[in-house]
Amino acid sequence: MGKHDEKTKHAAHIKRHTVGTSNEISFSVLDAAKNALDGEKGLEDEKKGLHFGGISLFTMPHKKKAISTPKKESGLPLSTGDFVSVDPAEATGVPALPVGSSASALTGRGGTLGLPSGEGSGIGSINGVVDGGTTGLGNLGGAGAMWPTPADEVARRKTTRKRRRLLAYLLVFLAVAGLAGSAGWWLWQNYQTHQSHVSELDQALADIERTDEVLTPLNDALGELIELPEGSVAGEGLVATFASLEGQLPQAVADLQSAQALTETALAGMADSVDKEAANQAVVAIEARLDMADLGGQIAADAAAASGAAGAAKEAWDLLLKADALAREAALMVVETTDENVTASLDKTNQALELFRQADDRFAQAADRYPAADFSPYRTYLAKRIEAMGYAVAADEAFLAKNKEETIAQNDAYNRADAEAASLAADLSDDPVRMVADVSDAANADARNAYATACSQAASADAFLRDYLGTTSK
Repeated sequence: MGKHDEKTKHAAHIKRHTVGTSNEISFSVLDAAKNALDGEKGLEDEKKGLHFGGISLFTMPHKKKAISTPKKESGLPLSTGDFVSVDPAEATGVPALPVGSSASALTGRGGTLGLPSGEGSGIGSINGVVDGGTTGLGNLGGAGAMWPTPADEVARRKTTRKRRRLLAYLLVFLAVAGLAGSAGWWLWQNYQTHQSHVSELDQALADIERTDEVLTPLNDALGELIELPEGSVAGEGLVATFASLEGQLPQAVADLQSAQALTETALAGMADSVDKEAANQAVVAIEARLDMADLGGQIAADAAAASGAAGAAKEAWDLLLKADALAREAALMVVETTDENVTASLDKTNQALELFRQADDRFAQAADRYPAADFSPYRTYLAKRIEAMGYAVAADEAFLAKNKEETIAQNDAYNRADAEAASLAADLSDDPVRMVADVSDAANADARNAYATACSQAASADAFLRDYLGTTSK
């Protein structure tokens, strides 16, 4: 019967010859052992009439001692002679049971799966093992375990990682906040600087607009000058306009120079933007207007001078024609040399001489007013005519004085001078005003072309600035 009991217990228990750990005794094995014991007890009671309180099965002295079979430790020998163990129990951090020991060794000194003597029945003891009381199994997995469980280690690492992440987030936040503050201050400073330069540009544009009060009428007057018929010069009204605008040009130039300084300062501090392009166009507009003021002033001054010279030359030419007519009349009067005719001829000759002298004076004035025009041919011709008239007067006076030889001598001198004058007259232009206009046009051809280019540049820049001002004012 004892042997049968041992076999039954062994069948319900785990194998003795194994490397036992706490995880190797499952609830199913313990339940199987319990059920086997309960079944045997009921069978013996039926056969032998044993009753509760008899000899406990756990005190039977017929147990066989487990034979301990040594087992070679798993590991790796090193070249240094040392040995590194790779035993599973050591790898998990749980001390391995001695090879061949019984599962009951886990319960401590009792040597059985029950509680210490006097502490409950075998079934109760098994329950105590399962419940993790004061037995060895309970010590391995209970709340008072000697080593942290994997779940505790995972929780600890999660907490550490969470703290590290929070610290990293905090540092990143502080860094970003610092950078954002610095960037914001930098952007604010740049914005303030940019606005200051925009204000300078606005002031420059206002100065440009003020100069147009002079340059626009000047441009209109120059347009009228260009549209004059060929060979014509500016009239009195246009000359008066030029004179009025000429006095205002210095202030306009000063305003343009002030606007130029403001624009260059604004442009140097502006970043790439529409405002910077507007500043660039303002520079173009200012430089074009400075050229317009300079070139326009030159053309206007030349036109005024040419107009004055042409006026004087026209007067001189008219006087010359009158004097020539009187001289011809005087010459015709002495065809029949009588005292009366010579006296009348002398009077007309003196009149012609005076007109020739006045014509020469007017040509001299024209030359002074407009040195570019060459009036010397007219003055050379007049000088010869004046010389001839002098001989004519002397001849008439000698005739009236009855000095025949002097009369002939003076008359011969007159004829020579008059012939020379006639030769000079062949090279004269019969329209000194046209001559002056032609000279003025030729002298200002380059200036007029440059002025037209400056006008085109100013118009292009103004178109952009008008669009810019219209955009920024919305």
